[in-house]
Order: sequence, then C-alpha cells, then structure tokens
Amino acid sequence: MRYFLLLSIFLNFWACKDAGQSQNKPSHKNFAFPNSAYTKVVAYHFEDNQVREKIVTKSGALNSNIKKEQELSPDQIKHFLGLINNPDSYGGMSHRCFEPRLGLVFYDAQDKIVAHISICFQCNNFSATPIVANPEDMPEKSAAFSELGRQKLVDFCKSLNFGQCGTLD
Repeated sequence: MRYFLLLSIFLNFWACKDAGQSQNKPSHKNFAFPNSAYTKVVAYHFEDNQVREKIVTKSGALNSNIKKEQELSPDQIKHFLGLINNPDSYGGMSHRCFEPRLGLVFYDAQDKIVAHISICFQCNNFSATPIVANPEDMPEKSAAFSELGRQKLVDFCKSLNFGQCGTLD
C-alpha cells in the first residue's frame, strides 16, 4: 500500500509538471515568417558598421555593403524557415550592438522584395519584415536567439560559406 501511495504521488507531480510546460510553450502556428508569397530567397553576407542598416534599408533598397550572396535552394529555404519559425530558437539574452552580417531577402515573381530578415550574431538578435512572431508569443518574452537557435543559425550561415558567422572573422 505504501508503494502504491508513493507511486501515486510521483505520477501526480509528474503529470502536473508536464501540463504546466505544455501550456507555457508557444505554438508553432504563431510563428509564420515570411507569411508572404515568394518565388526565391537570396542570402547575403553584408557588413555595414557605420550606419547599421539592415539588409533592406529604410528606403527599400538592398544594403550597398554586400560582400557575398547566394540564392537558396528549396531545401535551404525549408531548413532556414524551420529554424526561424521554431519557438525553441528563441528565449536567450541579447546585446544592443545590432550590426547584422547575415540577411535573407524573399522576392516575388517580379523580383519585388516581399520579406526580409537581418541577423546579428554579435548581439544575438534580428530584425524582420514582416515580424516573425509577436513578442508575447516568444519564449520568455525574448526575441533573442536561444543558445541552440543561435548555434543552428551559425551553422546555417557557415553552410553558405559566408564570413562572420558568429565570430568577428
């Protein structure tokens, strides 16, 4: 009887713990970047230390400090969107520098920009248009990348043979 009581208590605590975690974890449905129709995606390695512009500037033009570019394959696009739209990729700490080095631009059939994202590995943050998710949907209310999310994005950047993927090289 004593073993049954201990087992019952253990299972009760375990069930409560799992229920609490699933309620606090954001749903993938709240993460829908780019949420626009596109026909191609181009990744850019750029460096703009002076003005600190994103890959698409305030005027709507591509940043003029592009060092390298690569059109992504459908598998690369799927992989990237799987990372950026995964709530587990977020919840870390960020800094204030925001000097992005990796930018991805989504184009429609007329080569018009429909979405873009700029990633700063130094401050562990990003800027996207349209937004990836509302701040209240982010884990810990933090849009900064988690340790695992950052590492996967660094690996993605390196797979493109771009420089400055998480380091100052």
